[in-house]
Amino acid sequence: LDELIAALKHYSSTERVAMTQKTRASVLWIVFLQSRHFSAGKMVGASKNLASFTLMLNDIRGSRNVEHNGVPPSLLPTTTPDTPPTLKRKERSGEDEADRSTIDSTKKPPFPGVKVELHPLIKRKLWPAFQQHPKATINLACRACKTSANLLFPSRPNLCAIGHLKGVCPHSWCSREHGTVLSDDEAAHVLRLLQPVVQNPSKLK
Repeated sequence: LDELIAALKHYSSTERVAMTQKTRASVLWIVFLQSRHFSAGKMVGASKNLASFTLMLNDIRGSRNVEHNGVPPSLLPTTTPDTPPTLKRKERSGEDEADRSTIDSTKKPPFPGVKVELHPLIKRKLWPAFQQHPKATINLACRACKTSANLLFPSRPNLCAIGHLKGVCPHSWCSREHGTVLSDDEAAHVLRLLQPVVQNPSKLK
């Protein structure tokens, strides 16, 4: 991911404006797939990076638009897909405020997130730490405790860690399991792994 960030930092303002919505969605989707690849413990040897991630990185470095056929429709724009948002704002520059308010009112509301019922132990001992530091990620918490996200739920790796530890999964594209409550053993296991954060929430800074 550091390589991707470094490549994007070299983009000029013209290149940023020219980046299509489909490219932005494809980059986000491929990063998600690579993160899931990492969480599954598969970033080893020749298979360290997914082929789609390597191709995307090369396209970004070459200032080319990126396309991935697996991007969920919910991530794609409902209007003209190849019109960058900055250009769309410029095209609307002649409209008066009344017209703009009418256009803005038709925008799709933000995704509210998927609420997940927290296990009582998690809610009492771990959830307050994330409430103090709402921007902290699960991976940050794991690094602070010298563990890994893929070790949190060894018997059920398809559980959404964000939802089951923070109470809400903010991602509309998340395909992991949200509808079940952790068992007592699972909750106790998570608390053992993340005990340093439970005892000292400032580690999430």
